[in-house]
Amino acid sequence: PTVANKQTGLLRLAEATRAAGDVEATIELYRQAITAAPDDPEPQKELGRTLLSANRLEEAIRVLDKAQDLAPSDPELALMLGQAYVAHDKPARALPALEQGLNNPGDKESALLTYKGIALDMLEQYDQAQAAYTLALAIADPENNIAIRNNLGMSYLMATRYEDAITVWQELMAEGKDNPTIRQNLALAYGLNGEDDNALQLGLQDLPETEARENVD
Repeated sequence: PTVANKQTGLLRLAEATRAAGDVEATIELYRQAITAAPDDPEPQKELGRTLLSANRLEEAIRVLDKAQDLAPSDPELALMLGQAYVAHDKPARALPALEQGLNNPGDKESALLTYKGIALDMLEQYDQAQAAYTLALAIADPENNIAIRNNLGMSYLMATRYEDAITVWQELMAEGKDNPTIRQNLALAYGLNGEDDNALQLGLQDLPETEARENVD
């Protein structure tokens, strides 16, 4: 078989093994595909995706970084590399990768901006993080933006802008988009803002009374 045919077969087999949950076999097949066509970014991208999903972050970063060199205009590659750096607690390394993706974001713009915000929050650059989340929200589907809004609330909280954080989570509650995470984040913001009664009342919705009271105290 030609190199192209061999690589196509390896990629198809790797997709099948990944769908079956065999991570090690999938990794080996993608490595073989890379050997067959070392200048093709696709198998490197898919190997990086597999390693990232398996939380093998250092390996994922090495592979995705090389893949981005081969395909610098691929926004999904930039997003995955940024995600890997964030998960590996290297936000300063995440930012250049994410910015590269934002040069040609396609349908990944909201996700790229969200991870830019997360990286900036990790660097305690809260104003810039909030600006990134705000841009992401302007692009995201209004019916599917809870995670971004929660990130914005947490950014306000870390910046000690408690009333702004409270507003974000109160609006989600008013829209019926609350969940235990949203409620407990709001309870935390109430407590930090000195609104102990509101914090306790909300805490009791999800926590045993003893724990809810301890959180307020």
